Amino acid sequence: MDLAREGALRGDPEGTVYGTDYQSQGRGRFADRKWLTPPGCALTFTLLVRPPFPGFPLSLRSALGVALWLEALGLTPKIKWPNDVLVKDRKISGILVESTQNYAGIGIGINILQAPPSAHLRTPATFLAEHIDNVAPPRDHLEAFLGYLSHSLTCADAREQTEARLAWRGDWLEILEGEGTKCCRAHVRGVDDSGGLIYEAEGQIRTLVSGEVRRPV
Repeated sequence: MDLAREGALRGDPEGTVYGTDYQSQGRGRFADRKWLTPPGCALTFTLLVRPPFPGFPLSLRSALGVALWLEALGLTPKIKWPNDVLVKDRKISGILVESTQNYAGIGIGINILQAPPSAHLRTPATFLAEHIDNVAPPRDHLEAFLGYLSHSLTCADAREQTEARLAWRGDWLEILEGEGTKCCRAHVRGVDDSGGLIYEAEGQIRTLVSGEVRRPV
């Protein structure tokens, strides 16, 4: 992500990819979240995009791209709002978008050959080789994946495609607003055109703009 920021400021073109073989300081959405990947085990990169940005969020569009790619490989992924992709309720990919008026860096990590160390995880993780035999090294997947990502970043029906793959839709979940200061039990219903999470709690339909969802402990 730091390389993408530097590249954006020096004028690198849209579509530039900044890759890494591993992450030791990968950031999450909140200060206490880290996304670490062992060397040679994950596809980790940042994609530079330039405005105009679409109305439906880049984070959910990117999660959709991951889901479409995994479906092409025979898996049944689900998108955990707002920026994770799950396989069998375990995290296989995380996305972090950092943006300004002039650029956005879409950071994507996909576990390919191994999951991150469990001590650093808040959500149980999985990896591609756990579900598919004879998986190639991470970088060998980049070109094919970028094709699906390009589609998801530009398609007109990203909201509908995302909603169709939304994790735990209709289940009882805990909704945490902001950084988790307020929590309620609710049913997830879908996503709106701006990427907000639509849920029902106490007989009312509400929209979550910032926060997260999780299964009740």
